[in-house]
This record gives sequence, structure tokens and C-alpha cells, in this order.
Amino acid sequence: MRAADEIVYALEPRLGVDAYATLLKRSGLGRCRPLDEPERLARMLAAADIVMTARSPGGTLLGVVRALTDFAYCCYVCDLAIDPDAQRRGIEQVLIRKVHEAAGPGTMLIHMS
Repeated sequence: MRAADEIVYALEPRLGVDAYATLLKRSGLGRCRPLDEPERLARMLAAADIVMTARSPGGTLLGVVRALTDFAYCCYVCDLAIDPDAQRRGIEQVLIRKVHEAAGPGTMLIHMS
């Protein structure tokens, strides 16, 4: 596994439901998400204001943050999922920083998951 600074971070508003569900399951967050309802997962992704991903240079999904924000005052981090094989590499901190940048400098982050 490469260092966190070699990971590709991006806003990915069209993240696929299958990739999202697989990462939720692998991370353990799937225990409290509707993995057996792909249409609901699709609505969750579509309604998110920010979907930020972390991918390996080869494109493997390593982490995702799904957030709701007004881009002015608050940003609710609804999901923060990191693949277990990629944990403890700083990916979570970079994702959170990038979500905060995308939401705006005056926003406060509120972690919901």
C-alpha cells in the first residue's frame, strides 16, 4: 500500500452504488447502513452535497466520505468509511480536510456516523 500522499483524492458525485456498498461492508460501517436496499443507497449518494473519495493510483476505492452541507455554516459528515487494508495511513484525516475545504472555510464539521 502506498502512503496517504500518493492516494488520489477527488470529489466523486457519481460514485457507483456497488463500489459504495462494497466499501461500507468492508469498513464495518455497513452494519448500520441499508446494504440490502441499493435504491436507497443510490438516493443517499444522490442527495449528498459532497462525496469525497480516496483511491489508489490504480483506481481501487480506499475511502469515502458522504456529507450534507449548506456550504456556509455546517457540514454533516454522514459516512466516513476506510477499507481495512488502507487504515492507519492517514487517509481519514486527508479526506476530512478535503471535505472541509469543499464545504467552505467558515463551516464546522459535525460527524454523524
